[in-house]
Amino acid sequence: ISGLHMARGLALEFVSRLEYIRPGVHLADGQNGHYADVLFDDASRVAFLLIDFYRYDKATQRVAELAKRRGHEVHIVADDYCLWAHKITDRVFNLPTSTGLYWHSTAAISALLNLLVNDVIRQLGKVVPKRIDMVLQAQNILENVDLKSMGFNSARYIHTVYQAMSMAFADRDFYYGSPYVGPAEPVRGLMSKEYARQPAKQIRGVRND
Repeated sequence: ISGLHMARGLALEFVSRLEYIRPGVHLADGQNGHYADVLFDDASRVAFLLIDFYRYDKATQRVAELAKRRGHEVHIVADDYCLWAHKITDRVFNLPTSTGLYWHSTAAISALLNLLVNDVIRQLGKVVPKRIDMVLQAQNILENVDLKSMGFNSARYIHTVYQAMSMAFADRDFYYGSPYVGPAEPVRGLMSKEYARQPAKQIRGVRND
């Protein structure tokens, strides 16, 4: 998913919501100077969703052309004045942004992205609540750890987040089971702040147990 400049906020929010409900979602903002991490992804299916509106970004157009050449799916969300998108793909959502006010509005684009998230949830079905519970459980564990003092993305920071996620995954495998087969999972206990303090005490800064 990519959106540059003024479209970046929409793309970031869309990615954040999708990451809660399914794996394999990436924000490709081109800030590293290239899109190699996603353009050359060797997965059997890669889908690009690009967000662009006036004034249109040339980098977004270039990555759309490159993705098409690589054989990837290209979906474009744009305003109703956008002409370049239809030259690349027929998977284009043209939405109104003119409001009669001084500044255009991206409300229609935001509404569409919310509908797309909802449709993904509907398609995935019962696995979504289990995934969200697991993510929230990991967040509860990390509330008991001073991540800020570790420095964002430092080795210790990444190691700590990894351990919290591993503990949440372990609980998912042991307690949650299949969402389609009983008995009901003890979600209330797993999601409690009191329970989260127990695994937080087991996090080790220098090794994995």
